[in-house]
Amino acid sequence: MTIPIQRRRQNGPRLNCLFLCTTNSTNINELVFNGWQVCITMKSRGGLLADDMGLGKTMQVLTYLGSLMRAETICNAIIICPKSVVRSWEREANLNLKNICVPRATVTAVTSDMGKAKRKRVFEDAFCAPSKRPQLVITTYGLVSNHITDLTNISNTYEESRWCYVVLDEGHQIKNSSTKMSRDVRILASRSPHTRRLLMTGTPMQVSTNVF
Repeated sequence: MTIPIQRRRQNGPRLNCLFLCTTNSTNINELVFNGWQVCITMKSRGGLLADDMGLGKTMQVLTYLGSLMRAETICNAIIICPKSVVRSWEREANLNLKNICVPRATVTAVTSDMGKAKRKRVFEDAFCAPSKRPQLVITTYGLVSNHITDLTNISNTYEESRWCYVVLDEGHQIKNSSTKMSRDVRILASRSPHTRRLLMTGTPMQVSTNVF
């Protein structure tokens, strides 16, 4: 099911249309999240999704990103997650983002199984993706930290591009702002003032909004 949401200036013309893609099993929790999606898209640089485990945070985030890609509001996104769930994210992204929302999108899981040069190329291609061919990259906290120099160089080389959305799954992993991993994730997310951020966690009391 696709829900069109018209975005308008106050007393002004329609700017564009944001399509919220959902599955046929839409429930009240998903509908509430859809309203939250519109709010953070129109009014802020990001948000915190702190539902309990089992309430479908993964599907909600993927359909949200897919909706933005379908509307050509964003051209790329990077999801950073624990190594143990990378393949799960990839599988769900192909189902809920690519198949349901935006078939022209590319979904790539960047893992340690790839050679370093290939990982760098995937990051670069996604960073420069056009809105007509959006790209979603799924990778781990460790690989972002290992490639932070490459990621910084890419953003310096392609100054007209940016990461449109940086999503942290299990965001409490960066709760200690003094660790290298936490600093590197912040560097990635702060390269452009236009990059939006979304932190996902089931334990929000462990995370300060200042860390991201």
